Amino acid sequence: MKPITSFSDKFLIQAAVDYSYLISRYDINADPILTTKEKIKKEFNNRYIPILIENKPIIRKDADGIDQKIELRYIIFEDTHSSPLEHALIFQGSDVDTETIFSGRDTDWSNNLSSAVHLPVRNYQVAKDEFAYLKSLKKYNITAVSGNSLGGGYALTLANDNPKLRAIGVNPAPSEYQNKYQNNGYATILNTNTDLLTRMLKTDISRYKQEDYQKIKQLFLDNDTLTIDKTRDYDKLIFDLDYKTGYFYGFETFLVDRSLYYNENTYIEAAHRGTILEPRDVAIDIFKDNLLAYSQGFATKIFSQTKELLDYSRYFLKLSTNTITNAEYRDLVDNYIKPAFRPVHKNKVKDFENFPSLAIFIQYDIMTNNLIKNDGQRLIEAGSFKVFEKELFKDNLSKSINDYNQAINYPIMRVIHDLEEEMFLRLKTSNLKQVITFFASSFDISLNFDFDIFDVFKGLPITILFKIGELLDQNRRYFKGLKNNLVSYFNKENQELTNPETIKHYRISFEKISKEILMASKIISANLENLSLNMDLALNDKEGIFKIRYFADKNRLKQFTDLASLDLDTSLHEKLMLYNNENLVVKQFQQVLDIIDEYRVFSVVELGQSIKKTEEILKASISFIEKKSDKKEEYHLSKLSNQLTAMLENIDLTTIYYNTLNIFRFDIAAVALRNTVGQSIITHYRQSIETNEQLLIKLNNLKLYANANFSSKILARILLDLNTIEQDVKKLNSFISLFIE
Repeated sequence: MKPITSFSDKFLIQAAVDYSYLISRYDINADPILTTKEKIKKEFNNRYIPILIENKPIIRKDADGIDQKIELRYIIFEDTHSSPLEHALIFQGSDVDTETIFSGRDTDWSNNLSSAVHLPVRNYQVAKDEFAYLKSLKKYNITAVSGNSLGGGYALTLANDNPKLRAIGVNPAPSEYQNKYQNNGYATILNTNTDLLTRMLKTDISRYKQEDYQKIKQLFLDNDTLTIDKTRDYDKLIFDLDYKTGYFYGFETFLVDRSLYYNENTYIEAAHRGTILEPRDVAIDIFKDNLLAYSQGFATKIFSQTKELLDYSRYFLKLSTNTITNAEYRDLVDNYIKPAFRPVHKNKVKDFENFPSLAIFIQYDIMTNNLIKNDGQRLIEAGSFKVFEKELFKDNLSKSINDYNQAINYPIMRVIHDLEEEMFLRLKTSNLKQVITFFASSFDISLNFDFDIFDVFKGLPITILFKIGELLDQNRRYFKGLKNNLVSYFNKENQELTNPETIKHYRISFEKISKEILMASKIISANLENLSLNMDLALNDKEGIFKIRYFADKNRLKQFTDLASLDLDTSLHEKLMLYNNENLVVKQFQQVLDIIDEYRVFSVVELGQSIKKTEEILKASISFIEKKSDKKEEYHLSKLSNQLTAMLENIDLTTIYYNTLNIFRFDIAAVALRNTVGQSIITHYRQSIETNEQLLIKLNNLKLYANANFSSKILARILLDLNTIEQDVKKLNSFISLFIE
């Protein structure tokens, strides 16, 4: 039976999280379309070719010959291996113009606001209209669609009306409130556990079933119950109801665990989009932190001509005033800043350049490169596991091993390089800023809301801007209480957390631990390579049909490569604990979480003040717009008025504020512990465990192929190899867990 599409899930995911955005990023590449084409050719051997690229809003004449602007950006790919030719439509996510969120205009972010406050949105219909237009051209045989964020919403919306369309939405925007996505049998909502957008949906209990929503609200109306008891009852009820992310979208999601709670701003993007498009941002942050040290070195270490020095000075002035061009920005980072970095910072930038995208992190069915369940079975379109294309099996397994190597090396190298940076910056001879420390012994992070009021709320009167300023100040005061509690804890623990001998012990210990994990990962990788060789040998049976099978298998088994044994130094855990009989990395992380949880319970009064201020602003804004005489003529004012009214009437602000400290507790802890090696260890060791859990899924998939293709004698040996690797992976994960649990 022919598959629903010839496009692999791996390609559809990579195109959604990477290619669809890269085509519009002139800040990253001088010719982003050419760069994207070259990247696709390299990663998929020229099989998938982009034949239509719309990297800017489309201008098209309507029936009356009038130019209309269509706010969509997408790529159409052709699968050159398909017959008849098949095409995939990949949508780009929301534009970067976030300041339009309160504009009332038909922009991505303004429509996102409508969706958030339970109003219908026009842009989903725009995507449906464009799909109908493309089909009417009779040029494209579109069998698959995908996208990330709003692009994922577009893909899933098309799947609602097209039963024979493979659709993947990666951390998609929510559906219209009363029109949830429907699974056409070939649609997948791919959701990562640390995605900001999908977790925000869980803060809005007004999206719950009406009877559950009323039950929860009733808790807050009980004035005879103490606040702390209300909180406990609320948490228990939410836990018992156990609303999964899929409920808010319309059907069950395909969840991928990938910890990206950390101190890097790029991790927010990576958690939602699935990749890091612009690692130059990391270089800029490093440079700004060490502006004086690196600027002093430029003139003597880099510049050989006066022109170069003048170019650098001009670039930096433009960067600081936000007037730098894309070409100047690239030149500044690539030819001036990065070459001047010390090794510790070069390593950090290089790590982020090697960040494995979500498409690489996930493991797939070995022959189809489609998503698989935990037991190794295909998620969509189950079928035979018989191998008919042996070279394809070999090539795909080799690429899968390479993907695993990239995914497992990244988090461990981040820890190793953070350890190196922390040690280097502590040296008295270094003139670089001590940005990273081992433990958080002070608190200099502002938990303020860094919105540019005059951009985000452009067009509102000064009276409303003043009220918004009051709200931000109220929120600052609300979070200041949490900040003060954290400061008090850090001050209390300061002596222990800054003790040079304590830090030295942990630094040396975790350096050894990280290298042990890295070495073990390399052994597992080498064993995967040997397994691949053995499976390839078994698949390429050239023995004649009249030869006795027993002797043929026996001879072939003699050619198999044995796997290396994996031994882990568990004494490293004992040595870590010997110093003070506790793991301070885990202890500090848990105590910060406890502070966040306690603050959430005991700050309900302050929370109420923030909610009251928010409601005042919404009412004042609505009143201002309603008094505008040209409201009916100015569509955007009417839309904004409807959005603000819906925010007041449809959204339960109390529980959204309240839920934030619960659902985002790990994120807030990461902010509190940002720029610490301890937080790096917690996050990246988790990533390592999750990467290995993906590998376990792939091993289950390989077992299915082994059972379908090998004789009993060969099968016994292949399964032995697979089980050996499986046990080694589980052993390594247990070892890693010792140091973060």
